[in-house]
Amino acid sequence: MKKFFRLICLAAILCVAYLVLTTPREDAAPAMKAIEGEAGDVTDQVKAIGQDAVKQADEVIGGAVRQADEAIGDAVKRADEALDSAVEQADKALADAVDSAAEGAKQGFVESLKESASEFWNKIFSQEKE
Repeated sequence: MKKFFRLICLAAILCVAYLVLTTPREDAAPAMKAIEGEAGDVTDQVKAIGQDAVKQADEVIGGAVRQADEAIGDAVKRADEALDSAVEQADKALADAVDSAAEGAKQGFVESLKESASEFWNKIFSQEKE
């Protein structure tokens, strides 16, 4: 892009130099008109180059934004999946803990009933012997 711009500037300089050298000195008004015309053409070309550069920059930026959006979407999806997995594991661990606690409480209750019944019958039979 810079080479093309330099080439245009060099062409403009050469055109101006040609016009200055070939135009008679006493007739400067037509030479100035030619120079102004060439300068206008160069200005139009530079504007076109600038517009192309802006368009290309917009396309590059748009592509980068799309890629960033996709990357963020993928990262959010992976994080969501990891969070879902962690929640499932926590739910399973909690359910296992509740089941284990309930089983332990049930066994303790049954043992307590056995001991109470045993003590009750032992007291009854020990009182009868007396």
